Amino acid sequence: LFNYIKGNISDYEASLIETWINEDEDNELYITNLAKFYYASRSRGRIIARNPHAALKKVRSKINRKQRKVYLKWTGIAAACLTVLIIASYLFISPIIEKNAIKHKQLITIVSNPGVRTHFILPDSTSVWLNSNSKFTYSLPFVENERRISLSGEACFNVARNENQPFVVNTDGEKLGVMVLGTEFNVQAYPNDEDIKVTLVSGEVNIHAKNKENKIAVYPIKPSEQIIYNVNKQSIALKNINPEIATAWVNGKLIFKNTYLREVFKQLEYFYNVSIIVKDKNIYNHRFTGTFQNKQLSQILKYIELTSGVECIIRKIELDDDKGEQKEEVIIS
Repeated sequence: LFNYIKGNISDYEASLIETWINEDEDNELYITNLAKFYYASRSRGRIIARNPHAALKKVRSKINRKQRKVYLKWTGIAAACLTVLIIASYLFISPIIEKNAIKHKQLITIVSNPGVRTHFILPDSTSVWLNSNSKFTYSLPFVENERRISLSGEACFNVARNENQPFVVNTDGEKLGVMVLGTEFNVQAYPNDEDIKVTLVSGEVNIHAKNKENKIAVYPIKPSEQIIYNVNKQSIALKNINPEIATAWVNGKLIFKNTYLREVFKQLEYFYNVSIIVKDKNIYNHRFTGTFQNKQLSQILKYIELTSGVECIIRKIELDDDKGEQKEEVIIS
């Protein structure tokens, strides 16, 4: 939404936001007040140089050019008056306002639905791709000295570089953190997994992980390297990997290169939101190679049957709203 207000957004993303605005009058009021918040929160020099009313007019005219009109309700007008008072006060007590802004941060949470991948852009222009059944949380605004987010699930980041404000990803109750200045990398940290995996595509990344002594150790990694952190053992393993494999899901692909079936099944569970039950654990010793894009789960399972000598049965479920989230089951024997 901030990028929409600033005009740093594609036509497609703008159309999605305008559809969202049309859905509810409260959404109209929300984005209008968000615009006021954005311009009121600028630095002193920008506030002095900018007429906030003119800035709001510019935002409204932009929406009008998209065949939209944002009608301010009386509550919005009252909010505008309050914003003027805030800006006037800011010119004299900006240090106090900046301190209070940190105290009253807004917590933003983005959740991707099961079986769905989501792409969004943070206020600092960092691009994030969120994999199926993942949760991403950050504060608005970021604190002055860092951009800290929390991840449960899997995400791929293309971080906008900022030497003075490192980008920090926390996972699994801060047992493992990723600190970068500007780079592209993938983090897989689903809550029920024993391993957390960080794969570097480009740039530089420092991994901060708790060791067996419960102290934080720092592990730098290079492009095409992957760190695997075992949550239970609090141990670290490093291996070379083709980053295209780790990030293929961003483009709707699944790539397996001589991969153990244990890992194959895990990726299929994430990607298709199913539960895979393996009857014979010896099956995990098999390896599988294949590249798939826009394939149904049944097609991939057929390839696994042909190459690995196993039987895959998809057990359909009868949806019952009273039972919460339900998944199709795949029985492997």
